[in-house]
Amino acid sequence: AARPALVVELGTGSGYIACSNALLARAYGCAGHTFTRASDVNPNAVATARTTFKAHDVPMDAYDVSRGDLLDPHADAIAANGGIDVLLFNPPYVVTPSEEVGVGGITASWAGGVDGREVLDRLLPRVADVLTPGGMFLCILLEQNKPQEVMDYLRAYGLACALV
Repeated sequence: AARPALVVELGTGSGYIACSNALLARAYGCAGHTFTRASDVNPNAVATARTTFKAHDVPMDAYDVSRGDLLDPHADAIAANGGIDVLLFNPPYVVTPSEEVGVGGITASWAGGVDGREVLDRLLPRVADVLTPGGMFLCILLEQNKPQEVMDYLRAYGLACALV
């Protein structure tokens, strides 16, 4: 989307990526048009992300940071915008035992379970449904996460994919 109205980052951590998006929107004249939302399951990450936005003087009407799992905290914004224009996700992608996934704390930021994909695999079935026409999904993966398999899955839902 050339002028995205809604950008969502899942698993925001420090908030750096989402904040950078808000700053780029301002720099390229999209302030007031682009709204950035970010979320994380870790309450410390949410507090840190809010601090990141404030430290970079991003106006409060340009962003929202909330605690929650995957797309759940963004349901109202997704419905109001008719979907997400840019969906960003740096999932917990480290291959770990399944019992480490979702245990909370800092472990939740990296523990990806089988193939490092247990959290991502919960999101993938929803991606095509939440993107606006022309919307994009950007996701970080390791070779161990089987990126070709992820792309094949998304292509089956009509999405174009590329490794970058």
